[in-house]
Amino acid sequence: MGIGMNEASMLIKKIMEKEGINQTELAEKMGCARQNINQLLNRNGKSMRYDSFENIIKVLGYEISLKKLVK
Repeated sequence: MGIGMNEASMLIKKIMEKEGINQTELAEKMGCARQNINQLLNRNGKSMRYDSFENIIKVLGYEISLKKLVK
């Protein structure tokens, strides 16, 4: 299962900017190469796997929560 690349990538980039972390630092925290992070964030519209998104969010110190919308 994947999530929209634009939304995921933009959210991760916003968090990285807010936290003052670059791709190299994120890669070090995740135990992978900077090129892997670059590829995940710049896949030209392809979807990102949810587990990849979740792992990056956790490494950045955030969590994902779901909330039912009331209609």
